[in-house]
Amino acid sequence: MILTTHFVTGSAVASLTDNSLLVITISVVLHFLLDMIPHWEYITEELDSTKELKNYLPQLAIDILLGPLLVSALFCYFFGFNPEKMFWLFGGGFFGVLPDGLTFLGAVFPQNKVLRRLYYFHCWIQPKKVLGWQLGILTQLIIVAVALYVIAQGIFL
Repeated sequence: MILTTHFVTGSAVASLTDNSLLVITISVVLHFLLDMIPHWEYITEELDSTKELKNYLPQLAIDILLGPLLVSALFCYFFGFNPEKMFWLFGGGFFGVLPDGLTFLGAVFPQNKVLRRLYYFHCWIQPKKVLGWQLGILTQLIIVAVALYVIAQGIFL
């Protein structure tokens, strides 16, 4: 899944509870569960260096910004500007994308055994069949729409 999907779903988890341990745990576990669903990604190869990552900087920049922008816009539209609650939602989003950041560090620093194991685990759970971009984006749009709906309901907020 792309980072936007993970950020928005992590934020949705944060909108459901004020328990930080639950937010962290569920957001990280949900990340791996979502990655098990066949999907599309703009990075189609395993990256073993930051040099290779430079080829994807425009896509990464948009992806990194889109999740927080969607969550902010939706939250402000329904609930007004509230920095404390926005910070809480962003915390959930952060833990939703954290496994991807740690996985990348495992690729860049293979001598770190913990990060490298996480890297291999993350690669292992990914579906072997990658969807075409049209269907792959559709699956992620549906997931994002459901997560934004959960945030809009403001169950905890």
